[in-house]
Amino acid sequence: MKVMTAASYWSLLEPAIENASLSGIYGEDGQYAFVPVSIGFAAGAIFVYAADYFLAKMVLLLQLIMLSNLARLLVV
Repeated sequence: MKVMTAASYWSLLEPAIENASLSGIYGEDGQYAFVPVSIGFAAGAIFVYAADYFLAKMVLLLQLIMLSNLARLLVV
């Protein structure tokens, strides 16, 4: 877990913060460069959580559909 956290910081977040601070849009010296990166990080975390939640629900739903189809085939 620690290795992946470090890898994601150094390969994704740190360059994004550096680019945002060099753009000059987020404060005179880039002191607010963490804001767009934090928003993007939070949006990505929400997306991954939602995808995990809904895919799990979809798998359960598909299993129920397959079982009902199987039961229908066995009855006939």
